[in-house]
Amino acid sequence: MAKLLDETGMKRFLDNIKAHVKEWIGATPRAVLMAKGDGTDVSFDGLPSGIGAYQRTEFKGFKSFDGTSGLGSSTNLGNLLYVKFENVTFLTMAFMFYNRSGLRKVDFKNIDTSAATAFNNIFRGCSHIRSLDLDSWDTSNSLSFANAFYGCSQLQHLSLLGWDTRKTTNMYCMFFNCTALEELDVSSFSTDNVTNMSSMFQGCSSLTSLDISSFNTGKVTTMNAMFSGCSSLVSLSANLDTSKVANVSNMFLSCTEITGMTLGTNFGKGSNLPTIDFSPLVKWKASLALSIFCIQVYDRKSNGLSAVTLKLSSATKTALQGLKNNNGQTGIEQLTAKGYTIA
Repeated sequence: MAKLLDETGMKRFLDNIKAHVKEWIGATPRAVLMAKGDGTDVSFDGLPSGIGAYQRTEFKGFKSFDGTSGLGSSTNLGNLLYVKFENVTFLTMAFMFYNRSGLRKVDFKNIDTSAATAFNNIFRGCSHIRSLDLDSWDTSNSLSFANAFYGCSQLQHLSLLGWDTRKTTNMYCMFFNCTALEELDVSSFSTDNVTNMSSMFQGCSSLTSLDISSFNTGKVTTMNAMFSGCSSLVSLSANLDTSKVANVSNMFLSCTEITGMTLGTNFGKGSNLPTIDFSPLVKWKASLALSIFCIQVYDRKSNGLSAVTLKLSSATKTALQGLKNNNGQTGIEQLTAKGYTIA
């Protein structure tokens, strides 16, 4: 097992190079903690005492790195600003940088994440990180991304292109309160096995458009607060299958700016589906409301399902009441004929 430098050894090391070592974000010389392995059977499973003094930490050459007993669990890393990993194989990514609120930057070079089965809470609470490029990560064995970027409130750039999520079952609060994120590309995601999408995009208040039309939600059981707090969202492209969904509470809470939306022809399907609240949507045109409610949504009555209540704003109800199909039915009447009760 590789040995971390003790504080005496670290002082000697720093005395030799401190004139050249500087905090990545400023000009004042700072301490650097370096941990090295030989890249074969070396493992890392803990941090030395006194690490709280360091603002930069670098790990190189570890074949098995378990962050849950290191960076993610330590309570004395308040000064940590920068972490670098090079030639490191990770056993898990869960809780790796959990609540490292001072962390500004993370660098990865030639890392292997293929064995990691969990990425939940990896950057949770990293409220000062502004940019993450994670395209090269192998996520093919991950079962959970719950809370992965929870509370990354200054994150402006996030690249996840190529992420393989085929085994994932949990995306709960994955992007919760990423309030500075203006764009998000999740087109590579496979959600065939996901069961939990609650609060997945909740609080993404700077997103103006979101395309999740490639998502398969056939196994999802809960979508509560999925888009809640997306207060700048103008366009939502989705193809949501609600066959097994039993919770949609506050799904569109505060989504007051939406003017363009698709939900798919399996939205409204399912024997356990409760009341769906669309009342926050007040800016969409009558033609869009008609398309969603009278053309797209699932025909419950024809398929022998009991009625589901839709809560609509007064403006939406007025608009639907004023639109008629070729048979002279108003939008409200068309919805009622498909097995929906309007509230």
